[in-house]
Amino acid sequence: MNLRFTPQIVKIATIGIFIVFALCIYPVSRAHPWSDDWIYPEIYGASWSDFFHWVIAQHVDHRIPIIKLAQYTLLKISKFDFRVLLLFNAAMATAGALALAGVARLHRGSAHWGDLVIPLTILNFGFGLYAWAFSAQFSFCIALSFLFLYLLIKSQSTNSKLQLLAAMAALWACALCGMNGAIVATVIAAAILAFALRCKAWKTQPAMVFGPALVLVMNATIFLTWQPSGATLATQADPAAHMLSWARHLVESSFIVDSWLQGAWRPILCALLFAAALARALIYLVQTLRRGNADMARVAIYATILAYAMLFLSIVLGRSRSGEWSPGLEMHYGYLVIALVPLSWIIVTESGQKSLARWALAAVLLVAYGHAFRWGALYRFHDVRDNNVQYTNATLAIGSEEAPQALAKRKIDSYFFVDTPDTQETVAQGIAKLRQVGGPLYKAPAAASN
Repeated sequence: MNLRFTPQIVKIATIGIFIVFALCIYPVSRAHPWSDDWIYPEIYGASWSDFFHWVIAQHVDHRIPIIKLAQYTLLKISKFDFRVLLLFNAAMATAGALALAGVARLHRGSAHWGDLVIPLTILNFGFGLYAWAFSAQFSFCIALSFLFLYLLIKSQSTNSKLQLLAAMAALWACALCGMNGAIVATVIAAAILAFALRCKAWKTQPAMVFGPALVLVMNATIFLTWQPSGATLATQADPAAHMLSWARHLVESSFIVDSWLQGAWRPILCALLFAAALARALIYLVQTLRRGNADMARVAIYATILAYAMLFLSIVLGRSRSGEWSPGLEMHYGYLVIALVPLSWIIVTESGQKSLARWALAAVLLVAYGHAFRWGALYRFHDVRDNNVQYTNATLAIGSEEAPQALAKRKIDSYFFVDTPDTQETVAQGIAKLRQVGGPLYKAPAAASN
């Protein structure tokens, strides 16, 4: 493939996936709240003091002020059409994929047709970000860490202080996207700070020192004030077996729907790719820390893959407490470690040298993840087609004259993933609020809600 056009092909593929979502999936997606989404109509009309406390308050295990502010603002503008949040989720993921493709090109010195693995993995339609607004909790930190990487590497090549500051702002925002983002940002910031101090970067790039330091101070506050949820505190029999189950399935979670079809080659392929990239990163970081002459752009890439390896371990240790792995968790928890695949590809091909092994690796990854993308797309298209009538009726029912409590009890499966007195009450209160402040979606006549 002509290298001159390779970057454009990767960009076209990435943007093309977003266009397909916007034209074919977004219009027929669920427009009403689902599960955690109900926190948004609930807070509408609160005082500024209550709203501020809501923004910074912990949601289950996570503090997600960036996500809350962005999503609530979009919902107010759209009159609580939750499809807008799905579009925003897709736009953020697309921006992250474009940024990482830029990282590959800048780091390697050229684009490679194997870089198509970036959109094929990160933008697989099987992931929950295309179906559930609140799935932003699983996806925003990924996109922001990729934007951080691109801006930092770009700042090193252009010697731009503004781009370096923007990179640090992206890392700061990543840390405010839940415990997942806080873990990733902490590892990255600690590595950047250590190497910046070792290389005396404060003399030429003070932001390389003060930026990560501020992120670490903020994250220390987040960790010290963290209150674990019941799921985190839960204990299970045979924890070792559960951890092995979670580790095995997380390794292959980048295949999403395709991973449900089983096949031992998938986790083996991913494990070998991850191991090769992590070994290369650790060897470089240890040797460079001793010498004290680090390439900060390269340090950032290696620190990022280490950060996601650490996040991988934290998910295995933390979430395995709540039970054994079950199919479908790839859509949410799997996305948190999706970065390991494209980052590993970038690292193992960073020399830029043409070789049969590199060509073969690119071919294997594109065939494997192209197949996985196809399955993810088919799954999503069938999902919105098969559930569109249910989505439409559930949305129209909110605008009916049926009592909120009765409606919440009758159709709770359409509004929440569990049925308890608490979830019914949450949905009932949300329905009452949407009837007051929601847009045309929630103003349907009663007859239309049957």
